[in-house]
Amino acid sequence: MPFQQGLLATPVPAHARHLFFSLQSPEALPAALDALLPQVDGEQLILGVGAPLAKALGRDVPGLRAFPQLDAAVENPSTQHALWLWLRGDERGDLLLRA
Repeated sequence: MPFQQGLLATPVPAHARHLFFSLQSPEALPAALDALLPQVDGEQLILGVGAPLAKALGRDVPGLRAFPQLDAAVENPSTQHALWLWLRGDERGDLLLRA
């Protein structure tokens, strides 16, 4: 997938939804990705791949690793997910329907 222009686009849209997914059923992964990828345009819908998804696909992504657990006075849990979607838009209702 080429660079997703929406990652650095300004101005940032007025509204957004961030969806996080864990990998529960590896056998369903090909069908799920086939349904999702045509909708990813890199501007209104941005896709992020986590280490669990890359591993399940048998792909090596240089520099991609599990999030480290941070040591601090306040607990900061490491929230590793397989897939992240950033839905961007100007209408909250549209984002709700797209989510």
